Amino acid sequence: MTEKWILAVGYDPARFGAAQTEWMEQGLLLHLVDTIEEALAALPTRPYVLIAICSEKQDSLLFLAWLRERTPIPVMILSPQDDENEREAAPRLGAAACSPWKAQHPRGAW
Repeated sequence: MTEKWILAVGYDPARFGAAQTEWMEQGLLLHLVDTIEEALAALPTRPYVLIAICSEKQDSLLFLAWLRERTPIPVMILSPQDDENEREAAPRLGAAACSPWKAQHPRGAW
């Protein structure tokens, strides 16, 4: 069976274990990187099925534009603030989804 990976950019390392466990139940593995540069370098290293940008640390829309020029992998933006402008712009720029998230999510919403 081929491994399937999610590239998580800027995700909180303290929550990695719980998120990894949750995604492994779906047959997916997480690869955690901290920066845009690390994410771009990681793209050719694994069979990613999703890129999740945790935009608290990132300029998510700029990063999304760079990704759309380099890969067809779906991108989901997770934002700690419920930013209406970001939610509206992200799909126009090629994001598959843009969702707010809080520091403490119930299981199933990582």
